Amino acid sequence: IEQDQVIPFISFLLAIHDLGKFSESFQGMVRDLFLQIHGREPGLCNQLHHSNLGVKIFENIIERSDLDLTDRLCEGDYHEFYFGYNFCLNASFGHHGMPPDMGKINYTPFHLVCTDDDISAASEFLQKSASLFLSNLNSSIPIQNDESVSAHISWLIAGLVIISDWIGSSGIFPFNNERMPLDVYWKKAVNIAECALPVCGLSDYLVSPSTGIRSLFPGFFAGERVPSPLQEKVSILGLGTGPHLFFIEESTGGGKTEAAVTLAHRLMADGHGEGIFVGLPTMATANAMYERMKDCYQHLYCQGENRPSLILAHGSRHLSDSFLQTIGPPDTLLTGVDYLQGEESGEAVCARWLADHKKLSLLASIGVGTIDQGLIGVLPVKHQSLRLFGIARNILIVDEVHAYDRFMNRLLRSLLTFHAALGGSAILLSA
Repeated sequence: IEQDQVIPFISFLLAIHDLGKFSESFQGMVRDLFLQIHGREPGLCNQLHHSNLGVKIFENIIERSDLDLTDRLCEGDYHEFYFGYNFCLNASFGHHGMPPDMGKINYTPFHLVCTDDDISAASEFLQKSASLFLSNLNSSIPIQNDESVSAHISWLIAGLVIISDWIGSSGIFPFNNERMPLDVYWKKAVNIAECALPVCGLSDYLVSPSTGIRSLFPGFFAGERVPSPLQEKVSILGLGTGPHLFFIEESTGGGKTEAAVTLAHRLMADGHGEGIFVGLPTMATANAMYERMKDCYQHLYCQGENRPSLILAHGSRHLSDSFLQTIGPPDTLLTGVDYLQGEESGEAVCARWLADHKKLSLLASIGVGTIDQGLIGVLPVKHQSLRLFGIARNILIVDEVHAYDRFMNRLLRSLLTFHAALGGSAILLSA
């Protein structure tokens, strides 16, 4: 896929993520509203979740050869597009944290969940969405012959569609009951989204170009401390093209933490990550590391309109008064006030939206927590792709790797494999 095709392609995939909501079986769950719109009671029962319904409706549409959806989407037809990007489409439709259940989809008869009118409406929406996002492509999106390509990028798409859906449902976007063309609504939605991202703590933060240990830690800058040979080394160490995997081994008290943060900052400045997540073996060590990061994390970025979030990620973070004091006010989303704006203070801050849900912790610019927060990303649990998406954006630092047992080591190997496959770089620390 060419670079100028990526954003239109991803936008189209996300636009159709709720295609299953065109079905009568879904809309009939609110009987009063259905009766008001259609003048009759719903006749179908809700047997499939709307994420599964989206797949079923899409498959039905592509089987109808008389439907001319778009000639700009791909080099082949919609049927070829579906099989070329099957995993990507399923990642979009399965935006509630799990892939679509193909067993239920294939087992459920179509006439029990959808009508012909539903298909016509969904087809028209597909046509409008394709025209909106794909009409200006210079060339058609190529069909992938190797399904592993679709499977590979589907992990990032799955995480992106989940986070996009959560932001869209957060209350920032007001309910709209006015009829309007899709392109008109899209422009309104984009304006709201540009305001929503800073409030949610997901702005683009410019990485400071001033790298090296003296730029990050005031004690070294003021001459109160002298960098160790290890810390000097990571400040000038040559970097490759990535993904990177570094091992730092040093005796206790040898300055591994400062060296790792310095090296991670250099990777960020070189375009290999947007932030850092530090994983530790216990909540106590995570709390201690959090306090150390509070003093230096804002030096990783240039001063700007918005301040990046520093988050504590473990099961008992609600007991940390130090962390709770950094969280924005409860009404931030409703008022649209950006708690992260301003440069009057060097204190740590954390967007309330990120702090309200543990699964969002890995999306913060800088995160410190127990390593299990990252390891869950490679386990077959709900919303694990969201965690992988968050980690993929950041440099992963794993401290105390000598302390993990064989079970944890095996999971860590899987996490590093996924992280590297998605373009991420990692630093492992050991005494």
